[in-house]
Amino acid sequence: MAAKKRFCSTGTCRHAYCKGEREGSRRGFIQGIGYAVAEIVRSHDQPTIAVDVAGASGFDYQDFKGAGVDEFDLKQLRPLRRERGWPGTKR
Repeated sequence: MAAKKRFCSTGTCRHAYCKGEREGSRRGFIQGIGYAVAEIVRSHDQPTIAVDVAGASGFDYQDFKGAGVDEFDLKQLRPLRRERGWPGTKR
């Protein structure tokens, strides 16, 4: 018996389970980037590199907050937004 596909082949279907899987994957991806950017600041004290990574991701602080990034990590991201001129973020 063939394995059941997790997503429809078109990727644009409206099945609730397909839509939920895509949204969950996006949320997890954003959370992972948020964690990585916070870890660059926390462990390596490199806010300039962290801003570059965050800017290259295309996500801003509100995206990270909306995806449910942990408050411990958001605490590291706030100064980047204010002081370092994170691209795409209002100061």
